[in-house]
Amino acid sequence: MTVPSPPPIIRFGAFELDVRAGELRKRGLRIRLADQPLQILLLLLERPGDVLTREELRGRLWPADTFVDFDVGLSSAVRKLRDALGDSADNPQFIETLPRRGYRFIAPVAAPATESDGRAQLPGAPKAIGEGGQAREDADGRARLQSREDSGESAVREPDAPVAPTPAQRRTYWLAGAAALAVMLAAVAWYRLEADVTGMVAVQQQIARAVVSAPRGRVPRAAASSAQRLPVSAEAYDAYVKGLAEGGRSTYEGYRTAVAYFEEAVAKQPDYAEAWAEMARAQTQFLYVGPLSPREVMPKAEAAARKAVQIDATVALGHYALGTILHSFYWQWKEGDEELRRARELTNSGEDRPLGAQALSRAKRFDEAIAQAERDRARDPLSFNAYVDVAAVYRAAHQYDRAIAELRKALEMNPDQPRGHFQMAITLCEMGRLHDAIGELELAVASSSSPRFQAYLGYAYAKAGRRDDARRTLKHLEARRQKQYVSSFGIALIYDALGEKDAALAAFERAYDDRAVEFSQIAQWPPFETIASDPRFTQPMRAIERRP
Repeated sequence: MTVPSPPPIIRFGAFELDVRAGELRKRGLRIRLADQPLQILLLLLERPGDVLTREELRGRLWPADTFVDFDVGLSSAVRKLRDALGDSADNPQFIETLPRRGYRFIAPVAAPATESDGRAQLPGAPKAIGEGGQAREDADGRARLQSREDSGESAVREPDAPVAPTPAQRRTYWLAGAAALAVMLAAVAWYRLEADVTGMVAVQQQIARAVVSAPRGRVPRAAASSAQRLPVSAEAYDAYVKGLAEGGRSTYEGYRTAVAYFEEAVAKQPDYAEAWAEMARAQTQFLYVGPLSPREVMPKAEAAARKAVQIDATVALGHYALGTILHSFYWQWKEGDEELRRARELTNSGEDRPLGAQALSRAKRFDEAIAQAERDRARDPLSFNAYVDVAAVYRAAHQYDRAIAELRKALEMNPDQPRGHFQMAITLCEMGRLHDAIGELELAVASSSSPRFQAYLGYAYAKAGRRDDARRTLKHLEARRQKQYVSSFGIALIYDALGEKDAALAAFERAYDDRAVEFSQIAQWPPFETIASDPRFTQPMRAIERRP
């Protein structure tokens, strides 16, 4: 049976759900609601009065190949939805629980007439699952992008049939667009330094929104500190903006499409340094999402980053991308630090700034690292990632209570962000609070199919004595590894925690040969124990850490 799409505004009780904007309001005041609780509410409102089974929810909310404690994830999401509505499971006004069956929306629902086309798009609404989990991820990403377009936050929204501007108006528009682009590019260059890609989405969308509606022509580049850059052709610029928008989806498909657009931009204009730099940054994200191994993607990313720096050494993102590659793939710490230092100098208008917080922390200069992380956060006090980065430095300094306090602030801002739960779990593991860490990791895995999160969960299971759960995790990761790249570093860690030395060493050597990204983030992973004294472990680690 085909379920008709709900109208754009749905009202129940004192609440109003703006379907297109993805906003829940109570008497006009917006109520924060994370993605999965929002999707559950939308699904319930598709069929008010009908039972929505747990199996239906699982099929609609989680891809078929997602390894997750479904009961924990679903119960957590429903609890958050009830909290937002002020509802109670014992005395429900809106959502009734049918034990072992599912849920039912029981409140009266009212809605205005639908638009003339009779359709309304659910923001981030779950799509039908295709043959693979990635197809589902791609569909959901496109749905979320569409919802942002509908709510006025579009990265690539075209204007509504504008009247052709006069030549004078066209010049005015271009000057305004160029000024906006210069400001935005400066802001995003700083924001990207030592930040996770998840925090870049909004900034990228702002950049594209600020300039994409300008009339077509030649786009003046932002003036650099040491040179006036040449204009960009309209065709190359259009491809560049589309690449920014696709990268903002933060999915494998999004990054892959973004790279294709940046390749189109540099094919149309080979001296487009910013497009080369963005291409390099997008390619580095394949280290964290998707089926590609580091050896497949990082040489290409390095070539793009070096091309950007060669064309224009004043583009901060080119240096930042190159520094990231030197750290994460080549383990060249000194050379990478120099590139990141140059990026920071360019971002701060030539002011000589110290190394970033991560580099200072790696050098065990913790007081300086904490001060730098706090300065970085002061530049963007509403950034989720800024709080997580501060917490990571406190954790490296063994100030665990401070780290947990910062992570709680981050999760208050974005409770369903899996990175926050993952970082909280790392901290709790270091404190020996394995039971609490497992709970955080299960929440992270419920929101993300990342094999890194799953591997850390398997390790925590093993350390907590839940050996059967650890082996189930291993079985899942090994099966997934047969179909796509899965880092063997986490697999090695699980075997190590289980005390299986030969299997742990075999997986560790695979990870080393693959140049797994975890080696560049070694401080956030627990230490190996079973294989710690074996030369097949100690010799590669000395090479990575450049110890005598």
